[in-house]
Amino acid sequence: MVFNILSNYGMKLVQKGGAKAVMQPGNGMNFLFLFGIALISLLIRAWLVQVTYNSVAPKLGENHGVDSRNFRPLTLMEAILLVILVQNLVN
Repeated sequence: MVFNILSNYGMKLVQKGGAKAVMQPGNGMNFLFLFGIALISLLIRAWLVQVTYNSVAPKLGENHGVDSRNFRPLTLMEAILLVILVQNLVN
């Protein structure tokens, strides 16, 4: 279902002969939809980073002799900032 919605919107947003179809006044919903998808994508990636880091980092620390009681878990805001940082460094 989500794939069908994304593919329908994606086909409508493809630039055919320029950006006139995208930039018309009645297409404000398309911008909000794309912004929402980008925001949801960012939140999902940040959540995956948070869960992965919080499960792997204590084990890696214990393997190197660091006490896991001093481990402070990564918050969602820190994970969002880390995702944005890596995304900007890679792109």
